Amino acid sequence: MQRADIQSRDRARRAISVVAGVSLGALVVSTLVALHLARTVVRPLRHLTESVDALRLGEFDRRVEVASPDELGRLAEGFNRMAKALAEFRRLNLGEVVRAKETLEATLAALPMP
Repeated sequence: MQRADIQSRDRARRAISVVAGVSLGALVVSTLVALHLARTVVRPLRHLTESVDALRLGEFDRRVEVASPDELGRLAEGFNRMAKALAEFRRLNLGEVVRAKETLEATLAALPMP
């Protein structure tokens, strides 16, 4: 009877050790996977945020690297299209301003001076 009791206790301890080891291993693996996923998502978002700030400050040539075809990649592609359109709009607007300035200067030069 005592012998069976000791064997039962030993088996229970081994089972607890195995369960604890597997749980610890699963915790380590899940932590590593979570860190990898966080880096995979956070790094592109940080780069995109920096690019948005640069665009806001007038750096219309700033582009974001499209690293994947997922939602972040589509967001990066959208940002790049928007930056290109804004750069083109700015270029056209500057051309119009220069033409208006030249027209105004020519008009002022043509006015008779008293």
